[in-house]
Amino acid sequence: MGLPVIAAPLAALRETLGDAPTYIPTEDPDGWMSAILAAAMAPQRRAPLALPGWDNHFNLVLNRD
Repeated sequence: MGLPVIAAPLAALRETLGDAPTYIPTEDPDGWMSAILAAAMAPQRRAPLALPGWDNHFNLVLNRD
């Protein structure tokens, strides 16, 4: 949707979303609060992230070109 994403730095999210989100450790509540307030005060829309579909996913998993 082009909205900012704030996420925990989980491996699955990093693998899927790359550098698109702002990653904040779950044990940093002040960091979460700061990131949420910053995103709310200065919302910046960006191009929606193009995520791979199922065909691309299985081609990658099964090493098919």
